[in-house]
Amino acid sequence: MRKYIFFCMFSLLLSACSNDEIVKEANNLKQKKENQIEEQESQEKKKKEVYEELAKPVEETLKETEKDKRSLITNDFEIKEEYTDENEFASFVAKQLFKFYNLELSPKDYYQFLIKYGSSNMKKELEVLENEEEGVVFLTNIQGLIKDRQLSGSDYEVTEVKLNSGKSEGFFYRKVISHGNSDYYITTIIMEDGVWKYQEDSPAPPFDEVKTN
Repeated sequence: MRKYIFFCMFSLLLSACSNDEIVKEANNLKQKKENQIEEQESQEKKKKEVYEELAKPVEETLKETEKDKRSLITNDFEIKEEYTDENEFASFVAKQLFKFYNLELSPKDYYQFLIKYGSSNMKKELEVLENEEEGVVFLTNIQGLIKDRQLSGSDYEVTEVKLNSGKSEGFFYRKVISHGNSDYYITTIIMEDGVWKYQEDSPAPPFDEVKTN
């Protein structure tokens, strides 16, 4: 009888120990699961914040960025073999770009403009310009893309040129107006052998127009 009682007590003790281990393991698993859920929620929150930041409208992002302040210049210029005044050259270049985008300047004429007034670095990068026939075909394809994407405008404005400290490079903005909307571009010019040369043109954020008396 004593042996039976001792056996029952020993079994209960083992059972109690086993239950304690099970409860301990269950608690560990529960805590681990809660930690995983918290980590997952934290990661999801971070992803959501990044997505919301990236999903901001372009207009809102631009509002948060301080715009460059520039005054406009007149579009008057003379056709010259060389230009030493940066603003006059800016007016000349802006006119050629506007005409090319509006399909008013033929690919061949634009090719001649690039060869004559383009920088040596620009012509080096655009190897296709080394051969006139290939260059004209290339520019014809560019105009085809312009036509497909309806990049032409009804009018345009040009800002004054801002020069670097060495006055060897400058850039200005072009504002192209079309159907009540405005597209902005930034154009870079480079000084070579004492005259200004056209380097490149690319889309840009809007600028703030400064009124001059």
